Amino acid sequence: MYRRILVPVHGGALDHYAIDLAASIADHKGGTDLTLVYVVEVPQRLSLDSDLPCEIEDGESVLQEARRFAESIKGVKWRKIATELLQARVASSAIVDESIERGAEAIVLASANRRRRGSLTQGETVPFVLDHAPCTVMLVRPTTLDGNL
Repeated sequence: MYRRILVPVHGGALDHYAIDLAASIADHKGGTDLTLVYVVEVPQRLSLDSDLPCEIEDGESVLQEARRFAESIKGVKWRKIATELLQARVASSAIVDESIERGAEAIVLASANRRRRGSLTQGETVPFVLDHAPCTVMLVRPTTLDGNL
């Protein structure tokens, strides 16, 4: 069982799959800290600390929903649920950095297949996190969802 789990969220059904997986690997005696992370990707043309009110509001809403969902899972008693809204150039490095800062023992990522130029891809975030995270990385790809989520 893992005592510090980080779950990146971005809104939508995939978040529930990732949180469900995190719950299944958590210490069910109430000894697991769950960190839910939402990353606002800041375009290069803006400074990293730019005020992005719409994106921030969206992120806060996604984090609140993810927290509510995590709290509603039966059979899991989280020691602490933290939410973190980050601004970064790319989500992948922010996720890895946050996992280091939090001392995460596991990162749980949810992904859907997407097509790019006729080939299936997981995007840029999944491969980067798999290659650079200093902890266990678990990837869940539900078969019941299409890549448009």
